[in-house]
Amino acid sequence: MKRATIIIGVLFGISFAVACGGNDSSLPDPIVCPAVAPGATPSPGQFATQRYFQSITNGEAKLESIGRGFIDRWPGRKFARTSTFRVDLATTSDAAACLAQQLMAIAPPGERFEQYDRALDDVLVQFAEDVALGREAARQRNVSKFRDWLKAVDELAGKLDAVEATRPPARP
Repeated sequence: MKRATIIIGVLFGISFAVACGGNDSSLPDPIVCPAVAPGATPSPGQFATQRYFQSITNGEAKLESIGRGFIDRWPGRKFARTSTFRVDLATTSDAAACLAQQLMAIAPPGERFEQYDRALDDVLVQFAEDVALGREAARQRNVSKFRDWLKAVDELAGKLDAVEATRPPARP
């Protein structure tokens, strides 16, 4: 229930951020986040813990890759007012926020992983909120919000590493 509330709150926040201040016709509509793909949430069974951590690890790597990919495509780390840059920033932000939401939807395989999962969700909620600033920066041509977006992308790996350091062993 808490997880659903968090996801709905993040989606509302992204929608609100996009709606405020009018629509920029040069930007594509925000991505509608797909539901969690079947198989993304590990099913119970003998290898549930392994599948859970593999899903989380793969998702974290992809999440970091999305942000780093944008930075690699625009290595100057400066806001550009070109349509190509702004569209790329908006769609990258949407994709990162959606993936963060999908990772939050993956349920831990047992009670002993719930504290780890809550800590991970906290990082992902904050990241989803922060990367929503990318679309807002693109729409408003706002350099400060772009810098905040870059900071969120830059800090993600460290925050994820800190959570991973608290991961309980797969076997008690």
